Amino acid sequence: MEKIQGNQIHVLQFEPLSEPKTKVVADFLKTRAFNGKRVLFIGDGLIEGKKNPQDVAAPASKFDVFVKSLRNIPKSGFMLMPNISGYDVLVSHEIVLMESAVDQLKVLLGGQA
Repeated sequence: MEKIQGNQIHVLQFEPLSEPKTKVVADFLKTRAFNGKRVLFIGDGLIEGKKNPQDVAAPASKFDVFVKSLRNIPKSGFMLMPNISGYDVLVSHEIVLMESAVDQLKVLLGGQA
């Protein structure tokens, strides 16, 4: 709730990159004044065929290039919605939800998509 009240949750309309471009992601962070802040990007995803809660899903293929673009940027990370914990939210200064993950968040919080 604190992150919502502090305007620290943002929704990004995700446009897949054709090739890894760290500069594109770094420029986005700079224009949003996220430089030096711990930023967590959250994408939608499913854990298909997994029966144990400890099984972790790999990033969906649509985010592969984005994750590669992000990995050289300090204090930034990417996770799929089913893998997020309260700790991940707590330690992040800013949270960027991919637009496709919003409906999944609503369902996880007990609402309807």
